[in-house]
Parts: sequence; C-alpha cells; structure tokens
Amino acid sequence: MKKFLSLVIIFLSISSLNFSKPSIFNKKELAPIKVKEIVLSKIPGATFANILEFDKENDFYRGEVKYRNMTYNFKINPYNGKIIEWEENEIKIN
Repeated sequence: MKKFLSLVIIFLSISSLNFSKPSIFNKKELAPIKVKEIVLSKIPGATFANILEFDKENDFYRGEVKYRNMTYNFKINPYNGKIIEWEENEIKIN
C-alpha cells in the first residue's frame, strides 16, 4: 500500500509541473519589415523599393518583387518566417 501511495504522489507531482509548451494562441507574428528582409535576403541587390506587392492574408504573407528583369512571387509563414512558396519568372522584353 505504501508503494502504491508513493507512486500516486510521484505521479501527481510530475503531472502538476508546468512544462512550458508553446500555445497556438500565444504565437507572435513577425513584423512585416522582418518578413520583407527575409524576402530581400534571397534576391541579392534588391531593395525595399523593389517590393511591389505585400499583403497579410489569413495564414501567410504574400507578395511580389521585381528586380533586374525577374519577378519573384512568395508566400511566407508569419510566425516563423519560413518560405511556403517561391516563384521566379523572367520578364520577357520584346
């Protein structure tokens, strides 16, 4: 009986510990400027002036950059900055 009681006490002690788990409700979004910096780091030479579109949608930032006859379209996770989608298209000049 003492063993059982000891196990119950140990179990209750462990289960009452507060292991800090990130909550989905406590996620903090990255600032738009930080997201733009992530995008520009993938396009050497491009500046903030080259970002033509930039919007916050439900689950991501999306936008378009034009630089040196190229168009870059992107979607980025607003919480961790990971690139969800990335497209590069050459602008045809006739």
